[in-house]
Amino acid sequence: MAIALSLENFPYVLKADRKKPVEEQTTFFLKVLLASHTATIEDSIRFAHRFKKPKPGQKNEKKKPEDEEEEVELIEATKKGTAVISTLKRGLMGWDNFPDPKGEQVAFKNSDASKCHDSNINRIPSNDRHELAEAIEKGNAITEDEEKNSESVPGSEQEK
Repeated sequence: MAIALSLENFPYVLKADRKKPVEEQTTFFLKVLLASHTATIEDSIRFAHRFKKPKPGQKNEKKKPEDEEEEVELIEATKKGTAVISTLKRGLMGWDNFPDPKGEQVAFKNSDASKCHDSNINRIPSNDRHELAEAIEKGNAITEDEEKNSESVPGSEQEK
């Protein structure tokens, strides 16, 4: 059975913060991306072929057509920085308890309801931007737990 994605915002605490006491953790508020936004980001992904070099003393001759698959490696290439920023622009909705180096709270600047302001993204360190973008991407997928829960729904494969 297909399961609909939840379009609700969800809280996310960075992995490095999870070991800290709750009052010292920064909570980011994220949302799943709309299908059109996901498609725009996926459009920036390109695929390239890299041919594997033959081992020393081995000829690079194909014995049969199916050997061709073994000699070609598919590589996914993307402008990762651009994809991360695009993901955050559409998926970062706010934060709580995000101090600057002086300990003062950084206010989240709202631009419009559908897009995060660049000045917000500029305040987040690079490695944290990548982790947040990954969390947004994972929010766009059904988890194994959600999939398992759907198997107990009447009419599912498990019940047949």
